[in-house]
Amino acid sequence: MGDFMLTKPSESPSPRREGARTLATRPLSLPKSALPDEERGFVVVRPGDTLVSLAYAHLGDGGRWREIWSLNRDFVPNPRTILPGQTLRLPETGEPAVSQAQRAPDPESSYRLYVVRSMDSLSWIAKRELGAGSRWREIWLLNRDQLPSPNLLSPGLTLRIPVDERPAVEAPSEAVGETGASEERGTTVPEVMSLDERRARDVRERWGPTLEQAASELSLPVDVCAALCMSEHRHEGFERDGELRVRFERKIFAGRTGQWIGNLHRDPSDERRALSEALVHDEQSAYASLAMGGAGLMGYRARQMGYESPRAMWEAMGESEATQIESLLRLLASSAGLPESARAQDWVVLERQVGLLLGSRAGRAIELERYARIFKRLASSES
Repeated sequence: MGDFMLTKPSESPSPRREGARTLATRPLSLPKSALPDEERGFVVVRPGDTLVSLAYAHLGDGGRWREIWSLNRDFVPNPRTILPGQTLRLPETGEPAVSQAQRAPDPESSYRLYVVRSMDSLSWIAKRELGAGSRWREIWLLNRDQLPSPNLLSPGLTLRIPVDERPAVEAPSEAVGETGASEERGTTVPEVMSLDERRARDVRERWGPTLEQAASELSLPVDVCAALCMSEHRHEGFERDGELRVRFERKIFAGRTGQWIGNLHRDPSDERRALSEALVHDEQSAYASLAMGGAGLMGYRARQMGYESPRAMWEAMGESEATQIESLLRLLASSAGLPESARAQDWVVLERQVGLLLGSRAGRAIELERYARIFKRLASSES
């Protein structure tokens, strides 16, 4: 063996490229109290973190994500692409939080606050809070200081909702025990409805004739059809640009063709790009691998819904949302035994049969029974 020389590492600083930026890092296992003062204003990104979630966890307000981004913009050019392992600087704890009123360009009386919940979208919030999903743009424009893109909506974010310029609704306390006085003044006490009741009314107003016709053709109870629609058609059938809502399932396409198409599922453009790439290899398999519409009906089940091919299904479902609901009910009615379970309102068996077609989801039996009961009560009260 040759001789080896043990050398002491040089104490001189290693050469560093001029102008290079450095950022302090720390292991995740160290408690915050054990860190030097100069490192306590940093956080290491973990899988699943977003700027909004970090702002909510460390600053108490998801709307302050822009403050974190502005401090780290040299390292995070796009606020949507932070990576696990990155170390981000946080605003100093002494910095006062910017209140909603300070950030809002409009006076406080012109808006009210709403905290975003899981599965919310701007169109769904607009439908629930303002009465029309098409008014989502009003909410976005009022919150563009903290929501630069409508696709950055995250749970915990506090939004400003515009206040309609409509006559103020009388408080329920004024109407209790004073029905006669209210009638003399020509006013009526507004009905307080739960979220499920409002959704049932929305389904009845939008899809009532469609549900009745489908129920007649398939020999199913209307209230069960409405419950299935409310439970399974959970999203808007079309994107904001008017295109059919789709999701390209790459595993199904790979199983049918052996070709792997990458898809990140970040936004509608990802789904359309993946579909375009898949069409080059196999058109029918590409459409068969699509989950379409508000219920996410798979293209490979096209014949069960009465379509000649997955492409024919894609073309038909792109015409209207009513067609999507009819397709959903035809698919469910094609299952052996499901119509009998629906007529008998055997919710446990119905849940199992729906799960075989559309995928398992906990609590579906209780949900279906509740929706059917609410829809039936609403229909009887309006008739």
